[in-house]
Amino acid sequence: DFGHFRPETAESGILLQDSDGDAMASEHDDTKALLNLFWQRRTLYAVPEQLWLNPAYDMLNGLYLDRNFITRIPDECAKFENLRTLSIADNLLTSFPRWMICS
Repeated sequence: DFGHFRPETAESGILLQDSDGDAMASEHDDTKALLNLFWQRRTLYAVPEQLWLNPAYDMLNGLYLDRNFITRIPDECAKFENLRTLSIADNLLTSFPRWMICS
């Protein structure tokens, strides 16, 4: 399913995500920056902690988590200083973190 391989590129190179959503280096460049991550309809019950543990996601610009079963957005997501789009439609959110409301 090519829907799981949605590349978004930084000018310096390409980083793809594999079928598990993990960062996958391109052979074109050794500098890696993932700009957008498309994890819609993944049957996720939580935002995967690999997002804030893996440096490949540090420059994340867009995070698309629509149509999952996520109940909360963890405070660790606030570390993404470049995040401009957080798409979380059709989840099971019970509250919003303060950093999302007051930023």
